[in-house]
Amino acid sequence: MKRGIKWGLILLSLAVLAGLWTWRYVTMNAWYDSFAQDEEVEYHQMAERLAFGKNRLSSGKTADGYFIRVNSFEIVNYQDFMADWTPPEDFEPLFRPDKLALVRITLFNEDSDAEGVMLTELGLHGDDAYAGMDSNLLTALNPVLEGAYGICLPKGTEYDLVLPYDLFADNLSGWTWRNIETYPWFLHVTGWPKELDVALNG
Repeated sequence: MKRGIKWGLILLSLAVLAGLWTWRYVTMNAWYDSFAQDEEVEYHQMAERLAFGKNRLSSGKTADGYFIRVNSFEIVNYQDFMADWTPPEDFEPLFRPDKLALVRITLFNEDSDAEGVMLTELGLHGDDAYAGMDSNLLTALNPVLEGAYGICLPKGTEYDLVLPYDLFADNLSGWTWRNIETYPWFLHVTGWPKELDVALNG
């Protein structure tokens, strides 16, 4: 009899614990979903002149009064790119990726007193992939940056820049790598309250 009561209590305890765990799981997911629903994602196309507005970059700063236009997007073999490009004398690559994703943009300062735009906050991503910016190559391809990772433009001016992202076969799924040319990539411009993404090849 005592043994039956003991097992009954154990089973009851396990049922209570399972119920509590389920309740916690459901409430936590609902809590996280409430944040996701607060964010609005806007998708734009290349060649659009897109305002940063009061939306925040990943650092939390804004670039209100700045605009961005994506002019082109291409994926190139890293070795071929390095063979065709003449780097600065002091250039030393930090990474040697398999491929590079090159996003050519124009930044505009219409009438902004903002500090500028930190270019390393402009991310490249897909539905299930992310590519990190090659900050060393960023400054080498854009001498105007003078070694900095961001740029502040005088009011009423614009500047063309190249954003390089490293692509490693080992960091992507086999399917994504095999379809890298047609895989849908996006340039992530701002994070919240409105997420602005530019479709690069879709």
